[in-house]
Amino acid sequence: MTYRNMNRSWLEKYDQPQTPGKTPKDEFDAFIELSSDPTVVFDEDKAWDRVSSRLSMTPAKKRFDYSIILKVAAVVVLAAFTFLLYQVSLTDNPQLVEVTTTDAPLNYTLPDGSTVYLDANSTLSFQEDFNERIVTFDGRGFYDVVKGGSTFTIQMHDLSVTVLGTSFSVETSDNQFRSFVKEGLVQVSDTHSSRMVKPGEILTYQKSDKKFAIAANDNPNILAWKTGKFIFKNTPFDEVTDNLEKYYKVNFRNAHQFKGCLVTAEFDQQDLTEVLAVLGEILNLEFKISQTEVKTLGKVCK
Repeated sequence: MTYRNMNRSWLEKYDQPQTPGKTPKDEFDAFIELSSDPTVVFDEDKAWDRVSSRLSMTPAKKRFDYSIILKVAAVVVLAAFTFLLYQVSLTDNPQLVEVTTTDAPLNYTLPDGSTVYLDANSTLSFQEDFNERIVTFDGRGFYDVVKGGSTFTIQMHDLSVTVLGTSFSVETSDNQFRSFVKEGLVQVSDTHSSRMVKPGEILTYQKSDKKFAIAANDNPNILAWKTGKFIFKNTPFDEVTDNLEKYYKVNFRNAHQFKGCLVTAEFDQQDLTEVLAVLGEILNLEFKISQTEVKTLGKVCK
């Protein structure tokens, strides 16, 4: 094949429309292959001009990838839906209200108008809407429950107290539960059985053996921890100090040494120093107050 014929043949090859799918790299490789063949003589400058022009051709404009927009939109919709669900959950699940006392008692009014007198170191909690009239309680408290469209329930670990409208006290500790009913009827239940408590009665529940006991109250100071009103009639001194400790939040030392001393007196929300002055005069004893501790001094009472 002559130089002219070969050159024309080679150039005509690159004058043809590009084969679909053929890349500029394919064109470049063909140029190198022909130019390195010793049997082929052609005008390299002219051939290279043709190849380089094809290599420098602007590639076709890419189609816009709409999948990116779809993905972003999906993320936005998912976020909005999640936020909506969160708002609905707040509406469907009312907030929990918790009331806690530490050193001092508190008189608290519930949403239905019922009142609770929480002694020191007690905790009361309930749902904000209070539709079901259910509270959770721990400590010592006195409830004055108003009548409503549903029962009023106090939950305390394995026990529950259910009433309609009444006034009563509850007291929980690690080993025992006690409830004194002032008015109305109170039902106290555990997981196995329940008891009905009438006005003037005290229910005691021992947690260790899960047994109920109901007795008539003969203690005139059963609610003195709340009212501050004490009535003592020939009451042993150690029993007197037990009652005073609950109201004044103090600890009496050495009181057991004088348990044989009898006290007859009445107090009505008086200051502790006044109460101790009266007791000292009655029993011929002295008392020394140091913060929350009261030390009893003396050898023998009257």
